[in-house]
Amino acid sequence: MNSFDYNILVYLNHLENHSPILMKVILGIYEDSLKLGLFVALIWWAWFDASDRSRLQETREKIVASLIGGMLCVGLVRLMVLTLPFRQRPMSNPSLGLTFPIAAEGWGN
Repeated sequence: MNSFDYNILVYLNHLENHSPILMKVILGIYEDSLKLGLFVALIWWAWFDASDRSRLQETREKIVASLIGGMLCVGLVRLMVLTLPFRQRPMSNPSLGLTFPIAAEGWGN
């Protein structure tokens, strides 16, 4: 790990030890199962918003383009994961001596 990344991780780790409120906020956002529901509700609202019929088609085209763009980005990232060399995540490297509150809950790939 380069020194730039290491210094950022040490600083964030320092915050965890001195700001339990901040860590509770981060964990609360991470563990909140309503995140996706809010996102879907906003998309549905934008899709079926009848206040301006003239812009309805344009809005729907933007939503579809955004979703397709997001899926393409996910595919590109997965392709990069398969082709680029492996680099161990900081939370999986015990030699750094850092603690991550989310890592205790289990972090997916």
